[in-house]
Amino acid sequence: MDLDAPCVLDRRYYIGSHAWDIVRNGLCSSKVLLRRVISSAHELDSIMLYVHPPLSIIGYCFIFLFTVFLFRASPKGKRLLNSLGLAAWLFTFLGLVTGMLWAQISWGSYWSWDPKETMTLLLLVSVSGNLVAYREGKLRLTKWLSPVSCILSVLTMSMSFIIAGLHSFI
Repeated sequence: MDLDAPCVLDRRYYIGSHAWDIVRNGLCSSKVLLRRVISSAHELDSIMLYVHPPLSIIGYCFIFLFTVFLFRASPKGKRLLNSLGLAAWLFTFLGLVTGMLWAQISWGSYWSWDPKETMTLLLLVSVSGNLVAYREGKLRLTKWLSPVSCILSVLTMSMSFIIAGLHSFI
């Protein structure tokens, strides 16, 4: 739905004067309401600003927590590590998906291969591999992949300041 297009309903299809006005005004006002709630003139005025970045940041935090507890783990800590790994994957995934939704609302496409988007996808693949390796009992591989995920987290967070793109501040 093009939120910026004018509402082009007219009386070509006669439903009745009052009924048509209700339908037309309802559809036009719902477009206006949708535009106000989800998006506005600038991307940073969107409600998604309060959804996407916190989910991504929480995902980064869980990635670091998983790594710290992995290297300090005792045999009793398997349940905690499993929960931290699942939380890291879930919040990274939710950060990626909400970012895609926000991009669709703001820029008109779900994916544009922006450096930060690509790094987030690479981070999700790394966290996924990390979680699969841990759940399969391959601790040596997990201990190699976990710091890689931490490095990718730092690179993803700082990508806006390194390479120009849709997310860049340079």
